[in-house]
Order: sequence, then C-alpha cells, then structure tokens
Amino acid sequence: MWRYEAGIIINSSITIGGGRIYFIESRHPKVKASDTHRIGMPELWQDLYLVALDLNQGSVVWEKPIKPAVGQVAVYLAYGGDKLVLVCTGDKNYYVYAFDGSSGQPLWQSDFAWPSDNHGGHMSRPAIVGNKVYVRPKAFDLLTGDVLAQTVPGGGCGTYAATTKALFFRSSNVTVWDSESGKTSSWERLRPDCWLSTIPAQGLLLSPEAGGGCSCGSWMETSIAFAPRHLR
Repeated sequence: MWRYEAGIIINSSITIGGGRIYFIESRHPKVKASDTHRIGMPELWQDLYLVALDLNQGSVVWEKPIKPAVGQVAVYLAYGGDKLVLVCTGDKNYYVYAFDGSSGQPLWQSDFAWPSDNHGGHMSRPAIVGNKVYVRPKAFDLLTGDVLAQTVPGGGCGTYAATTKALFFRSSNVTVWDSESGKTSSWERLRPDCWLSTIPAQGLLLSPEAGGGCSCGSWMETSIAFAPRHLR
C-alpha cells in the first residue's frame, strides 16, 4: 500500500501504462482550498503539473510543469507506445499535446477546430492504436504529430472505443469504422448509450442495451455480444 498527496488531480487525466501512473494536478493554493474543484476555475490552469508515479511504490518518477490551453469542456490523457497524449478542448478548438512517457519531455502539439459544439463533436478523446492517435475527426502520427490522410467519420452522442483495425461508436446505431478500408457498417435499431457502452474486449464486442427510455428511435432494447466468425 502507498499514498500520494500533493495537489488536486484532474480525474479524467488518470492514466496507467508502462509500470507508471500518470495524471495532471493543480498545485494552486486557491484550487486546493476550493470546496468545488471545478474545471472552470481560472486558477486551475496557472499551476499545473504532469506527474508520473511508480505504480508499485508510489514514488515520483518525474514531474513537469505544463501550460496547456484551457480545457473549458474536457481534459483527457492517454498512454500508448511509451507516449502520453493530452487533449484539452475549449474555445471551439481541440488542443493536442504529446509527451515522452519515460521523461515527460514534450514531443509535439497541434490544434484544430471542433466539428460541432454538441453531440460529442467537442468532446473527442485520444485513442492510441499502434503509432496512430485518433482525436475525431483527425488522425495523427503518434511519433511526429503529422496529420494523417485518414478522417474518422462523425457520429451521434458519445465517444469511441478502438481496436487495432477498427473504431466502434454511435452513429444513430452501433457503428464500426474499418480504419484500413475507411468504410463503416452498422446494426439497425441497436443503440449504444450517450457516452461509451460498446466495448471490444477479449475478442468479443459487447454492446449492452442503452435505448430504454429514449424517445429518439424505435430501439430493440436488447444487449448483444458479437463474436468473430471463426468462433462459430
């Protein structure tokens, strides 16, 4: 057992990978003394640190002061390939930052406009797959930050889950996007929820019912697990 105590940790930034726990924390006295700790506090963005702890011992591996754009809507941190990708969304833009996972050194950054300010168009999170990172509708080279030719299709409410060759998300129905062919397919009247409920795991695709009580369609209201054809 171990314990770490310093500033106020932004909970959506807590990320585990490579034997470390990563997160962003504010050390501003006003933020630490606040009763609410809401993301809209301007002081939150004045004294931020990106921190890496040893997963087993809780000791600080490294910590770096950072000054990202203000995340008025959402803040996300993801780990993959010993890289960290931070996404702050606000002021009608996505701001994307990449760091080395072993040292915390900044690697690259990019920004681009929201596709929309509703139904998830302003809340895309980083999904790292191999040497690519998706922040819908963009795809980046994880190592260099170069924008790739791929364009991730939009959807309805909610966000996406990624596998090696596909993204799963809601576009009215449960939808899969083949990242190699660029094509999408969907299952009629099967509705994921308004955030993230269709999950690829252990070789299956699990989609629990999420249309009950919703007035925006005639859904089957059925939970379904999909298996690869070779398991039939």
